[in-house]
Amino acid sequence: MGTENFVSYFKSGEKDAEYFSQGLEWELFLVDYNTLNPTSYFGEHGVLQILKELSANLNFEPIMDGSNIIGLKNNSYKITLETGGQIELSGSTFKKIKNGMDECKEFLSALKNVCLAHGLSVMPAAYHPLATVKDVDIIPKTRYAFLAKHFKEFGLNLAFDMMKLTTSVQTSIDYSSELDFVKKLRTINALSPVFSAIYGNSPIVQNTKSEYLSYRGNVWQNTEKKRSGIIEGVFEDGFGYARYAKYLASLPVVEGFNKETLKEMIGGMTLDEYEKKYGPIDEEDWSKHISFSYTVVRAKKYIETRCFDNQTSIDMVMTIPALIKGLFYSSDDIFSMTCDMSKWLWTKDLFQVKNAINKYGLSVEWKGYSILKMAQKLYHLASAGLEKTYPEERCFLLPLEKYIFDLKYSPGEELVRAWNKANGNIHKIKNEFYFI
Repeated sequence: MGTENFVSYFKSGEKDAEYFSQGLEWELFLVDYNTLNPTSYFGEHGVLQILKELSANLNFEPIMDGSNIIGLKNNSYKITLETGGQIELSGSTFKKIKNGMDECKEFLSALKNVCLAHGLSVMPAAYHPLATVKDVDIIPKTRYAFLAKHFKEFGLNLAFDMMKLTTSVQTSIDYSSELDFVKKLRTINALSPVFSAIYGNSPIVQNTKSEYLSYRGNVWQNTEKKRSGIIEGVFEDGFGYARYAKYLASLPVVEGFNKETLKEMIGGMTLDEYEKKYGPIDEEDWSKHISFSYTVVRAKKYIETRCFDNQTSIDMVMTIPALIKGLFYSSDDIFSMTCDMSKWLWTKDLFQVKNAINKYGLSVEWKGYSILKMAQKLYHLASAGLEKTYPEERCFLLPLEKYIFDLKYSPGEELVRAWNKANGNIHKIKNEFYFI
């Protein structure tokens, strides 16, 4: 596409504030109710069969990859599959949080009804509490085969854990200009450790308490060095559409755009190198390339926040778009305060802060700053933002008060305490903490 076209791609995503909306993606495991074992793609009770029955019940059209069903769609939203068979709601955009919540409820109800007949249950754990990488096969989707090949050569030690054993909640917002784009990317990147602390909820690994309250967060820190973590250069002077595009173009190509086979793909070739060899890619391929960027914030023609552990109730899931909306879609003064608050984290130590928070959640203090107090301040700002601009939606934030103000610890700490009380028997607490 070339730099000029890359910039035009992001510029074309600009919207006037009156047309801003949000998006939500919610990933879930399907597991055997009795054993908690992950569900395979094929078989009488596999994910493929679940998709076929969902398609019939919801009147959704199958999304195909060759002869394999790898998702469903209608005019509003999609149901897709992650690499290890995790099932995902890729929701429609919404202006009102209630509409996003209603969609989540519809999706979950339909999914649970189909799973019940197969002895399966829906598990929203952010990291599978029992399974290992060897227990989960990669689903037969072409681009995932390319990704697996890439990670075998270039992935860090937990790359396949990310593919097979994690789920999360992601929310997206719009931007009005390049300046707005930069302010939002910088602020969300800097605040991402605090968001991770608020929602850290994955402490159990292979039925053992790990040293992390958010093991999923640790996994994403150790997926691939260049395409994980914080966007390269985001806090430097001159960052904007062109600099972000330059960073993305420097990432290795995972999936070929000229119908290259797995055997033909040359590992480690950056997009810049690929275009020099094969010629410019089109906008669709550029969007596919961006989707292989795994930073905590990612931008296409909208900005995705991707640092949240999955939560065990729809009410907690919906606090995520509510928090982001209150902070970034409210009045300019609240956005400015949020931006100013984030600046103390704009340092080279951000990785160390994130690692500490993945371990200890809201209890972390760093250089005299309390992450808990930071979370409380963000809550108050988001609440004020919603009250001022979208007063009927402030109620969606309320489930967060339990952790931020009453318990004063991350959801994962509550899970650890229950797990200890059950003498480390995850089956005794599965209904309370893992199953919706």
